Amino acid sequence: MVPNASCYPTTNPIGRRCDIEGEHSLPLGQLHSTGNNTTSPSSPFGSPYSHVVRAATLSNQRPHRTVLHVRDGSSSSNNRNSNSDNGINTSMTRNSLQQSLVGQQWTPFPYLLSVVSQELKQRVVLNDRIKNSIEYKNVFDGQQAVDKLMVILDTKDRRIALKVGRALGHQGCFHDVQYENSLLDSSIDIYQFKDLLFYNQPRHYSQNDRKSDDSAIIPAAGMTTASSNSDNQSSTTWTETTATSVSSVSDYSAVTDERATITTATITTLDDDDDEKPTDSDRSYFVNGVFTPLTYCYSPSCSGSTQPCYSPSCTKRYVTASSSSTTTGHQLQQTSIDSRSTPHTYLRHREQTSWAEMTSDQVVNSVSTLERKRQEAICELIYTEVNFVMDLDYVGKMWIGPLLSEDIIPYKRRQWFVDTVFSNILKIHQVHARLARKLRKRQADHPIVGEIGDLLLRYVDDFYLIIEYGAKQHKAKFVYEKERYLNAKFDAFAEYTERHSSSHKLELNGYLTKPTTRLGRYPLLLGGILRRTTNDQPDNETLPKAIAIIKGFLSQVNLEAGNAKNRFDLENIHHYLSFKRKSDRLDLKLLEPGRRIVREGLLHKRANLDSPDYQVILFDHYLVVAKVKWIHAEKHYLVVRRPLAIPFLAVSIPSFIPTPHRTGSLLMSARNSYQQQQQQQRKGATTKDTDVSINHNQGHPILFQHMGRKKHGESHCILFASSQASRKPWIDQIHQLQTCINSPTSVFDTVPAVQRGQFKHKKINHVVPFQNNQLLVFAMDDGVYAGKNEPNGTVHKVLHLTQVSHIHVIEEFQMLLVLADKTLWQYVLTDVMNGKLGNTNTVGKRIQTNVPFFYVGVCLQRIMVCVPKVSPLKSVITILEPCKPQAMVGKKPTLLKRLVPTSSSSSYTSTDVYLKKFKECYIPCEAWAVELSNTKLWITGHRGIMLVDMQRTDRTQPMLDPDDELLAFITAREKQESSLKIRLPVKHISVFKTPTDEFLVCYDEYAFYVNAKGNRTRKDFLIEWEGCSESYALAWPYVIAFDSSFIEVRHAMTGHLEQVIRGEHIRCLQHRIGDTIYGVMTDPSQPTGEYLFKLALLPPPLVRMSMISSFT
Repeated sequence: MVPNASCYPTTNPIGRRCDIEGEHSLPLGQLHSTGNNTTSPSSPFGSPYSHVVRAATLSNQRPHRTVLHVRDGSSSSNNRNSNSDNGINTSMTRNSLQQSLVGQQWTPFPYLLSVVSQELKQRVVLNDRIKNSIEYKNVFDGQQAVDKLMVILDTKDRRIALKVGRALGHQGCFHDVQYENSLLDSSIDIYQFKDLLFYNQPRHYSQNDRKSDDSAIIPAAGMTTASSNSDNQSSTTWTETTATSVSSVSDYSAVTDERATITTATITTLDDDDDEKPTDSDRSYFVNGVFTPLTYCYSPSCSGSTQPCYSPSCTKRYVTASSSSTTTGHQLQQTSIDSRSTPHTYLRHREQTSWAEMTSDQVVNSVSTLERKRQEAICELIYTEVNFVMDLDYVGKMWIGPLLSEDIIPYKRRQWFVDTVFSNILKIHQVHARLARKLRKRQADHPIVGEIGDLLLRYVDDFYLIIEYGAKQHKAKFVYEKERYLNAKFDAFAEYTERHSSSHKLELNGYLTKPTTRLGRYPLLLGGILRRTTNDQPDNETLPKAIAIIKGFLSQVNLEAGNAKNRFDLENIHHYLSFKRKSDRLDLKLLEPGRRIVREGLLHKRANLDSPDYQVILFDHYLVVAKVKWIHAEKHYLVVRRPLAIPFLAVSIPSFIPTPHRTGSLLMSARNSYQQQQQQQRKGATTKDTDVSINHNQGHPILFQHMGRKKHGESHCILFASSQASRKPWIDQIHQLQTCINSPTSVFDTVPAVQRGQFKHKKINHVVPFQNNQLLVFAMDDGVYAGKNEPNGTVHKVLHLTQVSHIHVIEEFQMLLVLADKTLWQYVLTDVMNGKLGNTNTVGKRIQTNVPFFYVGVCLQRIMVCVPKVSPLKSVITILEPCKPQAMVGKKPTLLKRLVPTSSSSSYTSTDVYLKKFKECYIPCEAWAVELSNTKLWITGHRGIMLVDMQRTDRTQPMLDPDDELLAFITAREKQESSLKIRLPVKHISVFKTPTDEFLVCYDEYAFYVNAKGNRTRKDFLIEWEGCSESYALAWPYVIAFDSSFIEVRHAMTGHLEQVIRGEHIRCLQHRIGDTIYGVMTDPSQPTGEYLFKLALLPPPLVRMSMISSFT
């Protein structure tokens, strides 16, 4: 071992080498340059190094690095490519390595950077954060990374974790969002994992592809072939370059001769292996190296002690070694690498000078401490502005110029590529170059700058150009990475340019983020100047104005960039989305305005984290599970199951992991039902964030379940996240989408009917409003309750009965009907409400026993009470009519009664008003429900709804015309079911008469319109209910279906789903009396209680938004 070396490549000489500080990394292989020289027409920026582009045409295939890793298996080609002198036993099999990982919370091979990088990606939780007023997606801070690395490395030394993290960052595992700093142990600095759009994909370049690529370049008029012309043009165009910056082909070849030789040998060695099919390891693992301080000492006697042995290169000696020696070694290594840099046409030096250094001591001592700090802040603004202009100048001269003048990009799309990737960066450069010159001139005119706010106000309005630039940045990065993957010439050009010292070891993506990050820094820099500015100075008035304008631009940048990224990703998914099964095809309407991607990430197919990944996309309306495949550098999505609608999606943590039905199944089917999952949630399964995963190598399950009717195969699937922290955002964001009940598209709101918290351990079975909706009476398991109909109203018990399932109030006769324990009772309403009955239950009058239900309605202009007596083969419905005492019938009221009107039944007693038998109806089936219309009795049975004419005859007829072919999907099924000699489940059917004189029939699965003759109307209208609805209600123009898990609100004219209100154990209690719909659900705040609510119709969206804006 080498004492001061920290990181060695594990495979071949072109692997990256990194030090223990993690601050420097450089692939040793370099492209060599040969071939004829060709140039293109001139451009605003010249390029003297066309030989760099042609270097890529020498090899048909690009060499790729082989990586030894732990999680994925390596093919035979990997073993052949591995060198024997790497210091790692490459004969370890995949199974042995996986077995060694089982049950470990730390990484057993912490010195393998490929293993550590994968562990870090699995453990780190990515969030959206704002730095310098710029929003960054999927980032993490340095402190979080160091904390995770300490767990992975099983160390308590934050310095070691920091050094390993810097080694990972040096190899491109992650980077600072502003491409400025290496990993710092700070919660302020934030980082992003490298977005490997095409980097890990195998590059295969054939001769045919290269010929087609070259043939696509159309030469323009005036193209020259002499290389000297291009060189001369560059020397005259680039006025700021040095004399030694211009290099010819021979110069570059001479300098890079040794490096070209190494590269040629390496490519020759790897030619045979490039034909092999790339393994998963080649595509997934790009970090490659060994962190030697964490390895074992080679001495066999060095074991069992924490002290270093006799060997100078003992790895234990690193723990006690001084950090200064490591830093010195690093500086020496860095200097030696920098000395090997080749001459370049564009060299520049960054400015970073303090005001005190560039000003005489006499001037410095003549100002106050506050003014000195102000001048230092102004100096920092000026030199950072100059550096920013130099960065943009570098982009123009080193990237845009060569790309426009050389045969790097095919001619047909050359200008499009430059406009897409670099957008309006040249215009931004012009604006800020003028500002920088003005600032430098003012600083040169007088050592003490009096004001700068006037200059900023003069140019700050032009900063709007960065808004347009930021909106196109996501697409620019995608196009750049795609071109680099497909175009070998461009890849060679980019690799050469990024390696040169003029780039300051920063890749192009780092420079492309400069405009937006610079805009975010202005408030900090100007704020530092403003804090040190006195009230009598002009900047005290001008700087706040400039800061306010810049902050307005920053908010627009974040908004436009987010919208542009969302729109670009939606378009890509829309064009490259396909379904595995035809039955799962669905128009997701991804291009509709307002559509957005909430979250996108990878979840594992099985509990083993080595299992294949699924790309899970959470839209604002659907959850899509797909497989991703790269085809011609395009990301294709193959949907493996039917998308799950967000309103009907239940997400939870399963209590156990079910066994899949078959080995080759794509998704695991959950055996437990949704009700069981809800019980687990009430017990705290989701809040405690626990699961069955014990093994660290196992994933953390998430159960995605479709609620309601199971119309498309399996409605459950379990996927696995890599950690609990990465699982939590999925659950939280889905719940957040589902709880937006008062969104602009909502129709109803749930309002408490009475004060909440009064129904603990009590079940409400029915509710009836009376006295103009001012009072409510409740049917509950332990009796009858009453209370005021207001959100703060309290309830009290008025009747002590058991198993009260149904009640009704007939106010005209002051009669209260109660169905308790299948016995129908009659009470005087005033006696019950006034509490005259006490605790006795003997005052009521028994009407009938063995009553499953009863119904009160108006038919033939009479109030009628329908009391059925049912059996599996027949049902007899007894129709009763409330009657007044004979002494009161036809009696004229006295003068006192006319002057002081009172209730007509105020003198009645419990025996004065009675129920008289009107008639009986018979049907040869079991009656499930009855209703009354103006002239007919509606009876629901297994044959659907049967009608009985109350005026003419007792003969029954079906409501739906059996000869109507448009109703065959209903009538044929009912006819088939009636022929079966089995007891069928109860159907919930409701019929509503609409203002259009039609009847809206709500079946258990469908809803449609019929006319008075039972023929279907509106042939194109059909509602397919998502849930297994148990009751329905109509609040024109909306029809409402109540499922036990959600309330489905649809437009009665179009059938469009307007709203979904979620809950547990939802039931509709009353919708026939008055215009208010009452329901009950499990109280979210008290799982042991019930929440009684009423649906309140919200104003239209436009009116609602205006009300909100006026209120705010």
